[in-house]
Amino acid sequence: MRKSTMVGLVGLVVPLFLGSATLAVAGERIPIKGTYTAINKSQVIEVGPNHVIVSINAEGLGYALEGAGANTPMQHSAGPCVGATEIKDGTATGRGYCFRKSPAGAKWVVTWVVNADLSKGLTGTFEIRGVEGPAVGWKGGGTWGPSVDTTPTTYINTFSGYLEKP
Repeated sequence: MRKSTMVGLVGLVVPLFLGSATLAVAGERIPIKGTYTAINKSQVIEVGPNHVIVSINAEGLGYALEGAGANTPMQHSAGPCVGATEIKDGTATGRGYCFRKSPAGAKWVVTWVVNADLSKGLTGTFEIRGVEGPAVGWKGGGTWGPSVDTTPTTYINTFSGYLEKP
C-alpha cells in the first residue's frame, strides 16, 4: 500500500474512531464518575444522646466528571442543595434536592436519599434529570459519598452512576 493511501485511510478512520468514542446516541447510558465540591452551610441540631438532625444547606461549586461523562451537559454544573438528615443511634434517614446549572445553560434537578447504614460514612443514592437547555431529556442516577475531603466550610463528595441521552 502506498504511503499516500495509508495517510488517507488514517485521516478517514481516526476521526471516525474518535467520534464514535465521544458521541452518544439516543437512549445510550453513559457512565459518570467524579467529584462534587460545595460550600457547606449546614447546621447540626442536637436532639439528644446519639441523636442529631442535620439541616443541609450547601452551595455547590461544580461537578468534575471523568471519562465519557466529561463530554456531557452535566460537566461543571453547580448550584444550591437543601435537605435534612436525621441520625439516631448510628442509623440515618434523609433526603434532599439540588438545582444545578452548567456554564452552557444546562439545568438539572437532583434528588438524593441517604443510606441508613453509616459504616462507610455518609453515603446515598441520587437521581438527576435535565430540565432546561442542553440538559433537556437527559436523566440518570447512581450513588454518592463518602466525602473525600471535608472541612467545617467545604466538602468534596465522590459519585458514580450513569446519564442516559434523550
